[in-house]
Amino acid sequence: MGFWAGLFGLIFWATYTPPPPAPPTPRSAQAVEVVSSQIISAVSGKGDLVGLIRNPNSDAGTVNVKFEFKVMIDGQVLKTLSGETFLLPHEQKYVVLFNQDIPTGSAVSLTVKNPEWTFVDSTFSQPSFVQINQNSKIIPGNPDTYDYKGVLANQSDLDYYKVEVTAIGLNSQGDLVGIGKTFLGSLKSQERREFTTQWPLPRGEQVARVQVFPDINLFLSDAVEKRAGDQTLKDVPQYSPRSLNDT
Repeated sequence: MGFWAGLFGLIFWATYTPPPPAPPTPRSAQAVEVVSSQIISAVSGKGDLVGLIRNPNSDAGTVNVKFEFKVMIDGQVLKTLSGETFLLPHEQKYVVLFNQDIPTGSAVSLTVKNPEWTFVDSTFSQPSFVQINQNSKIIPGNPDTYDYKGVLANQSDLDYYKVEVTAIGLNSQGDLVGIGKTFLGSLKSQERREFTTQWPLPRGEQVARVQVFPDINLFLSDAVEKRAGDQTLKDVPQYSPRSLNDT
């Protein structure tokens, strides 16, 4: 009996084919959150559509995320306007469509389409930007224009090629009263470059402080290049996807 049991056991293991391993569990990411949306209008019939969105994922970002503003009066949608941006892991950012035709009395809502996520590991790091100078002035007109200049430095050992800068103006109550955006372009390792943003001031409003948000789409292969050789970097504050300053 033991002989036959042993023989059958040998035959079983000789012919046994283990089942294929279970497929890996797909990684999932939380949806992009819409924090706020509003219209900033300094000229009758025109306005900037502004939204604040947030990526709640610390291990995922997206090279492209599409958003839509719906302009409404009394709940009726007058028009839908779309745009796109990118989101780094755990980034909060402003999206804006400038100088749109907006009827008086309009309201706006913002929706974000579910993007295709890119997951990152612990070696991923945010861009290392620091602002080292800023000044501002009001250019008289109808309406007045708020002019803001700053100097941005790249303190990493990477060359950046598609840097953009968004600046927002807040009044003394912390309300958003203006937003400007500029494309800085290349900013190589240890390089400094001046940028300028402007926005029309709504009548009666004043800018009490400015927040600056430099950004670069790290998921684009042509946006970043490793600098050859070792670099001695200064000890500077690490950039996070919030504003560099609060001036």
